Amino acid sequence: GQWKFQDIVESDRYVVALKTRDSTWIKNDDGSSIITSYEVYGTGSVIQKLVNEHPSELQFRNYIGCYILSCAHLNKGRLITVTFFDLNVGNCIVIKEDKSKDLLLLKTWCLPNTVSIDIGNIPEVETEVCSLGMGSYSTKPPSKNTIRKFSGTVYPYINEYMYISSPFIHGDSGGSVTQNSKLIGVISGGSEVFNKNLHWPGRISSTNNIKEFLKDIIE
Repeated sequence: GQWKFQDIVESDRYVVALKTRDSTWIKNDDGSSIITSYEVYGTGSVIQKLVNEHPSELQFRNYIGCYILSCAHLNKGRLITVTFFDLNVGNCIVIKEDKSKDLLLLKTWCLPNTVSIDIGNIPEVETEVCSLGMGSYSTKPPSKNTIRKFSGTVYPYINEYMYISSPFIHGDSGGSVTQNSKLIGVISGGSEVFNKNLHWPGRISSTNNIKEFLKDIIE
């Protein structure tokens, strides 16, 4: 299927940039090893605003709570920070995680005018969807210049995952897949990896996974 870039519109401002850290062992030439830490970036979607929840600190009483949906493989067991379209930055807490579905639910504080997106129904095969991810811009705040939005075609489903014709790169993980302005999937990765960074076809944790994952949490 074909894919192409699309323009960012006002309703896409639910997209957020996420950041955390991970560590790995590096082997030296002399055979010794050291552990090194590095930053990990991803994308998320504001899926619900909690208008009756406010921080206890008086200076932040104009903020409200919100839920952010992303992918589980972004969670490294360390602090996850979020940057919103309005450039507000906050710390997240993990509400729920499901590694088999590659889904992660986070909670943080946001301004009341923050945009959220509703969850839609599972798309038909060979219909067009849009994917939004931060990709190589994930080190920067989300904006019309940093969010990658591109259309693609839905391939046949494999087990619990949906596949689409759009390719993904590091930083897109946790991003949204939409149809008719509704969230119908979360970017999980890809089937094949090219040049160590390009993942294609795109693997998506689809609507059925999302609704099951959010059952009894999202109103």
